[in-house]
Amino acid sequence: VVVQWPVPSHIDFDTLTASIGARQDVDAMTPVNNGALVLGQTPYHVSCATLAVHESLMYALQQLYPDVTPVNLLPRVRCVLIGQSVMVGRPLLSWALNHRVGSISTIHRDTPRAVSQQLVNSHVTDPHVIPVVISATGQPHLLVPESDTHAAPDKLRISPGQILIDVGFHVDQQTNVVLGDFSPRCYSTALAYTPVPGGIGPLTVAILLRNVVAAARLKEECT
Repeated sequence: VVVQWPVPSHIDFDTLTASIGARQDVDAMTPVNNGALVLGQTPYHVSCATLAVHESLMYALQQLYPDVTPVNLLPRVRCVLIGQSVMVGRPLLSWALNHRVGSISTIHRDTPRAVSQQLVNSHVTDPHVIPVVISATGQPHLLVPESDTHAAPDKLRISPGQILIDVGFHVDQQTNVVLGDFSPRCYSTALAYTPVPGGIGPLTVAILLRNVVAAARLKEECT
């Protein structure tokens, strides 16, 4: 069962998701699955976007450091997470804590701009860590290259040498073009990146289908 967001105004989202059985909750929106993730337990299903970020990060680490098992590199990761939505930001925070990520800092709408700007580049000068920036805001091209000295004051300027994972999605109403949180101009100086379109989105859909298969198997086990 998947709830398509946003729901009509006369429907309470929390009540709706709470009515779904945790085994059939393939998008991991119920309190049971989210609660298990927060507590470090094993939920029936994990958020598809969270798993897509996990797979992308593991692949990037494998490509960048082929002589080291990716999971053993996680304590060296210094992650900055932008966004605190129930569907992406908060499950990602729990995932990072459960997987021994070295550190994770969060930025959200109430974070002062100066603090946000400092955080997104706070680990690039340390050669012993792996800096990762994950953005899931839906604000088109919120993050621009550090070299863009003429960027609007509401933009965040990204230093080179970081892994950039873009979970943002925004459709430009004039051009009908899909845009991510990161400007494509950030790509050339990144350690690795997920593009928009073609990155986290298709992987999230694939993982949703994987969760559907897992839900079918759970149903068979209960019959």
